[in-house]
Amino acid sequence: MSARRLLMKAGAKRVSPSAQAELARALREFGAMLAAEAVKAAERAGRRTVRAEDVEAAALTLIKGWRQLEGEWRPEA
Repeated sequence: MSARRLLMKAGAKRVSPSAQAELARALREFGAMLAAEAVKAAERAGRRTVRAEDVEAAALTLIKGWRQLEGEWRPEA
């Protein structure tokens, strides 16, 4: 899905080319961070194969880290 389409699905009425480019850049950067965390999760589990569970754990790790940085951290239920 294109960056423009993502923005439109999120509710944007119009999307500039620079907004499309910036979202695409940010998603690539986030994807690289997510992939690196997923690899670490697989290695901690003693595997060379990255599984869906590693990606899920990596996403939770990144989100939790951002919430802590923003002061929005809430203990898990």
